Amino acid sequence: AIRRQRQMCIRAGYSAIAFNSETAKIPEDKLLELSERFHKIIFLYDTDTTGVKESSLRVEEYKNKYNVRRVQLPLAGTKAEKDISDYFALGNSSEDFSSLITNIV
Repeated sequence: AIRRQRQMCIRAGYSAIAFNSETAKIPEDKLLELSERFHKIIFLYDTDTTGVKESSLRVEEYKNKYNVRRVQLPLAGTKAEKDISDYFALGNSSEDFSSLITNIV
């Protein structure tokens, strides 16, 4: 599932990496490397309770060191509506997704 979600971001025109879990601790050296490659680092976690909590924590943790943001997809956060795969399955387009990204940066 994580690999599929990463591929959805790439197909929408964005570079993406995925860790094994939303609760995984992101290594500081990985964030440093990403910040040197990209102007902004955007966290796109599931819209369930865990995803919302963890993405908020990551932004709080790193906002003073890196240019980090979070995107929360306009989904219900239920089993059927919580990640980028569900977002596109509901008929949203790459342009819709780009609009979400543009609005937070």
